[in-house]
Amino acid sequence: MKNLSQQKGKNTDALSLKKASQDFESILVNFVIDAMWKTIPKSDLFEENTAGMETYTEIMHTALSQDIVSKGGFGVASVIYEQLLRDKELAEKPLSEHPLLKDNNNTFDLKRAFEGELVHRKNEKDNNGVNPS
Repeated sequence: MKNLSQQKGKNTDALSLKKASQDFESILVNFVIDAMWKTIPKSDLFEENTAGMETYTEIMHTALSQDIVSKGGFGVASVIYEQLLRDKELAEKPLSEHPLLKDNNNTFDLKRAFEGELVHRKNEKDNNGVNPS
């Protein structure tokens, strides 16, 4: 039963990461659409500078950007999602398994590393007569 709830939690986390990635891409696409919209020459046929028209345009840009992202977008969401997923998996691993903290023997001893730093500082202090901090 515990494995099922853990699996359900992982699926929920993955879905929320995917949604956050798509929302972020939607914001980026919205900026692009806004910039493109500003390049279109304005017509005298309609009053385009009214508050209602600006609100409608913002709503249209938001809907359009969400639609573009839902159909694959620029591909930014998938890159962000993969990075967030990788970061989440690394955060869940024990510190000793972190790839940046492993030595050539694929082992990491935090106590040994800390003691080595203390010995190094003591030697520096003894040699220089000053505190290295």
